[in-house]
Amino acid sequence: MSYWDYLVLVMLSLIKFQNKNKNDTTTSYNTECLVLLPLVASPKLLPSVATSDMLETLGEIRRERYSMKTDEFEIVKFPKSRIATFDVGKIGRTKHHICTFIEVDVTDAKKLIRKMKSTSNKQLSFTAWFIKCISTVISEYKEAHGFLYGKNKLFIFNNVDIAMPVEKEVDNIRVPLPVLIKNTNTKSIHEIHEEILSAKDQKVQDKSDFVLGEKQSKFKMNLFYSMPQWLRMLIWHSILRNPFKRKQSMGTAVVTSIGMIGRFPGWILPKSMHNLCFGLGSIVKKPWVVNKKIEIRDILHLTILLDHDVIDGAPAARFVRRLVELLKSGHGLK
Repeated sequence: MSYWDYLVLVMLSLIKFQNKNKNDTTTSYNTECLVLLPLVASPKLLPSVATSDMLETLGEIRRERYSMKTDEFEIVKFPKSRIATFDVGKIGRTKHHICTFIEVDVTDAKKLIRKMKSTSNKQLSFTAWFIKCISTVISEYKEAHGFLYGKNKLFIFNNVDIAMPVEKEVDNIRVPLPVLIKNTNTKSIHEIHEEILSAKDQKVQDKSDFVLGEKQSKFKMNLFYSMPQWLRMLIWHSILRNPFKRKQSMGTAVVTSIGMIGRFPGWILPKSMHNLCFGLGSIVKKPWVVNKKIEIRDILHLTILLDHDVIDGAPAARFVRRLVELLKSGHGLK
């Protein structure tokens, strides 16, 4: 007998007891609880007091419960790597992010990227160039990727480490796995692109590969993913309060992109535990005013999340304005 069946029989026993004693005004609620206490304490006693009518009712409930055809649904087991996504969402809900939704004209940048691909043997991607642009702006406005340290201090690193998810196949299911690109402010666009390609080409053999580019302890990863969420939250809290552990495990900013999956005219609103997060939407063609004329241009939908605990509105606005300038001009591509 399952626990669910046991609870149903307890309720049926209560109903039977109430019907039996409905004309007995001396029977109180406390008496009913005393009758049910032995049943709750020992489920083995329940079948002995259950009547044939109660068992028949339970059978009808059970038959109705399993009457659905199996071809109407399926239960799919997802890889354990997605457990980390639950933690990111839970921590992200506690962040005081300033959300900005902007459109950026990247027509010139796309032309320059195509030109560099045709004239050079080195490959180049829009995402790699975008990471280089944000690394440049972060180097100019370092407080944007700072960490709250104590009550009234900011811990600011000089170098920029960018995390980004890469879609990989785990247990025959495509899931996002993180890759951490370190010191992007000192690397070239081509070097960043090579690291992204290496992460895309990496094979995921077990849980030790759930962080791309960095071999993790298989034992520690198995242990972490087997923990309940409240215990994993304690580990995350230990990491997030230490700036060095935080930078080492998750970087100082994150870039997530869905533009390569499909094109649609809109923005994404990611949840992130990072203080600084960039959400790349699609690039679509739109009418745009250029030199007082309307032209069809390539427009990027971009979402930026900045933690209001570490940066105020005015410097955040200057940060966004500077980034838009670099993206419109095709920074680093000429």
